Amino acid sequence: MKDLLLGLLIGAIIGGWFGVNLGKDQPLLTNPFSETSDMKEISKKFKQLQTDVSQKSKELYKEAKDAVQSVDYDLSDGETKSDDKPK
Repeated sequence: MKDLLLGLLIGAIIGGWFGVNLGKDQPLLTNPFSETSDMKEISKKFKQLQTDVSQKSKELYKEAKDAVQSVDYDLSDGETKSDDKPK
């Protein structure tokens, strides 16, 4: 019984060590409690995410703006003007 409890305790410690490192996207055998690079990594990932979202939103805005400008509306009857309509 003593060996079982000792095995569970050692397994929990090693599993916790590896689990924390996996959760932080670090190599398995590094110190899971080091705080030096955590904020730098989070900041770097956040800045990259901001850049990606900003670039994508600019592209979507340009596409939507071009689509709206390509449609010519006749405001008197609410229908769009098109060259292929019979006159």
